[in-house]
Amino acid sequence: MIRIQDHIQIICGLHEGLKTGQDQEIAKAIRFALIKAAEHGWKEFQVEAENKLVIEMLTKGCSNHREAAPVLEDVLDLSSWFHKCSFVHIRKSSNSLSNRVAVLAKSLLHDVVWLESFPAWARM
Repeated sequence: MIRIQDHIQIICGLHEGLKTGQDQEIAKAIRFALIKAAEHGWKEFQVEAENKLVIEMLTKGCSNHREAAPVLEDVLDLSSWFHKCSFVHIRKSSNSLSNRVAVLAKSLLHDVVWLESFPAWARM
């Protein structure tokens, strides 16, 4: 699970977390979240993800990952659309909100975006 947030809003992107291609799946989730941020007119925000390798490649502007390179290039291009877009590694133990939302997201049949009323159960 990755999440992006500005000062009051959060968008989450779910990845399957498969052993093979996991970096690519995380990059796809980040790309999805950036597209949603653009659709909602966000200008400044932070992207948080548990995958240290993907975050390091994005912060260095490097997309030389064999499987994930095309998606990482998309993410880097998309990030240039915003005034400020930073990428931050977050430890899994510190990412309990995203993990709770991931459980819900796996059961959804369509995309859900909470803008001003993020569910109270997820903030606990």
